[in-house]
Formats: sequence, C-alpha cells, structure tokens
Amino acid sequence: MIQYSKSSVRIAELHYDEPAGGAVNADVIRYQWRLEKVRGTFSLAIQTRVIDLSEDPDRIFGGMNAMARRHVRRAAADPVATIFDSRPSAVLAGQFEAFFDRFARSRKIPRANRARLGAMRAQGRLCLSRVDDREGHALVWHAYFRDRGWARLLYSASVYRLDHSSEKEAELARANRLLHWRDMLALRELGVAAYDLGGWYAGGEDTARLKINRFKESFGGRVIDLFNTYDAVTMKGLVAVQLHRWKGGE
Repeated sequence: MIQYSKSSVRIAELHYDEPAGGAVNADVIRYQWRLEKVRGTFSLAIQTRVIDLSEDPDRIFGGMNAMARRHVRRAAADPVATIFDSRPSAVLAGQFEAFFDRFARSRKIPRANRARLGAMRAQGRLCLSRVDDREGHALVWHAYFRDRGWARLLYSASVYRLDHSSEKEAELARANRLLHWRDMLALRELGVAAYDLGGWYAGGEDTARLKINRFKESFGGRVIDLFNTYDAVTMKGLVAVQLHRWKGGE
C-alpha cells in the first residue's frame, strides 16, 4: 500500500491483487488495476495490454511485429545508451519529473503526480529508465510501478523538439522501442512476469489514442480487462469519489 495526499484528500492505494489490511488512515482507498471488482465500491472498467515476461527472451522478442524488431535492432546500433534503476534516488526522480513536466507542457497534459511517485519510491515500487543520445542528453524516459510480479508503465516522455523532421521522429521512435525492450529484460530479471503497457483505448474515434494503441500492439501481448475501484472512507472522500466519477477519470 502507498499513501499520499492530493488536494488535501488523503489517499491510500492498493495495486493488482494486493489485499486490504486493517484500518487505514485515509479519505479514499483506491484499488488500482484489479482483475476483479471490489464489492461495495464504485468501479471503473478499464483495459490494458500485457506482455508475458515469463517467456524466453527470444520468444518475447519474436512476439513483436517486424517493424518493432527492426527498430530495436537499428536503435541498438545507434550511438545511444540506456539506464534502468529499480531503486531510483531522489535526484534521479527529480530529473525525470522535470523532464516530464517539459513534455507535459508541450503536449498540454497534466504534470507528473509528485506525491504519488514519491510514495511509490519510498516503498521501493518505482522504477525509472532512460535512453540518452551520444552527448548524454535524455531522449526518452519511462516510469513504472512494480509489485507482485507486475510492472505498469505510468509515464513515458520524449524530448520535445522544435525540429519535427521525419528523421528526428524516427530516431525517437527507435529509441523508445529500444528502451521498452531493455526495460522488459531488466524487469524480467527482477522477477516481473506481467509487463503492463499502461492502458488501452477501447474506442474508435480518437486518432491520437489509436496511434498509441498501434505502438503498444507492436510489442505483442494481449489486451485484458481490469478495474479501478474506489472506497470512500470519510465524507471528504465521498465527495472526492463523486467528483472523480463525474469527471469520468480512471
């Protein structure tokens, strides 16, 4: 379980099949990415794409489509370097957050949730990875939650370029796929069996999200159903859950 506050609401999170313990000092208990609903709570059905890392690495690599395999091989020959840290320091976490915030501004999406990431890091459940160019400048960062044999991609961010040439975009796409592949291998060594790509768009109209689907699909795996459920413990928590439900958030 991790605990943090957001907008003065005290939140406790349990993940995947993590069982609830005793009394929790929180306004809301969030059961994230569950295989089944939690009875008596408000639940949201979601989907995600999962890759089985218990397979042999050659079989995992063979499960990718031809373009993804080609990109990984090409990127491995590029002058780039990757890092993976299963126990990131506060300094490394700060570097990721600053990078992601710049990316978020460029894409007009929310900033990284520092309180939540900090709680994950304190519990040893946060993993960070990065791919750098030949000058040591970060091209892509990934952030994962890891526990109970699962690793879920929380954030992925690439460097913002004023030059959006097709060559630069292809370089970033290759670097991103290489980082995913090396993350899979590193997480597999840590005992992770399920590589969760962090969601799946079930609709058919949002072209940007469908493009992300195609990127995730290129790694193989399968789409599964999960549930995010919310248990309001206090009146403040009940208001927060109702507001979250009204906004249609996950």
